[in-house]
Amino acid sequence: MQQEIDQLNAQLYNLILENALKETVLQEKNEQVEVEIKSLLKNFDNEMEETQNKLESMEQIFEKEQEEVRRLDNLCAALEPQYNQIQERRRLAEEKRREEMKDLELKTKAAIYAQAWWRGHSTRMALKNKVKSKKAKKGKKTKGTK
Repeated sequence: MQQEIDQLNAQLYNLILENALKETVLQEKNEQVEVEIKSLLKNFDNEMEETQNKLESMEQIFEKEQEEVRRLDNLCAALEPQYNQIQERRRLAEEKRREEMKDLELKTKAAIYAQAWWRGHSTRMALKNKVKSKKAKKGKKTKGTK
C-alpha cells in the first residue's frame, strides 16, 4: 500500500510540476497578450487622438468656411437688387435695340419702295416725254416741208 501511495504521490508531484509548468507558460502567454493588448490600446488611443485632432481642425476650417459663406451670402443679397436692375436695364436695352432694328428695317423697306416708285415714275415720264418729243419733231418736219 505504501508503494502505491508513494507511486500516487510521485504521480501527484509530477502532475503538480507539469501543471506548474503549463501554468507558467500560460501566464507568460497571458502577459504577452496583455502587453500586446496594451500596445494595441495605446496605438488605438493615439490614432483616435490624431483622428479627433484632425476632426476638430476640420470642424474649425468648416466653421470658418461657413462663416465666409454667410458673409458672402449677405454681400450677395445686398448686391442682388443691383444685379437685377442691371439685368432689367440690359433686357430693356435689348428690346429697344430690337425694336429700333425692326423700325430701321421698316424704314429701309419704305425707302426702297419709294425709291423704286420714283425711279419707275421718272423713267416712265422720261420715256413719255421722249416719245412725245419724237412725235412733235416728226410732226414739225412734215408740216414745214409741205
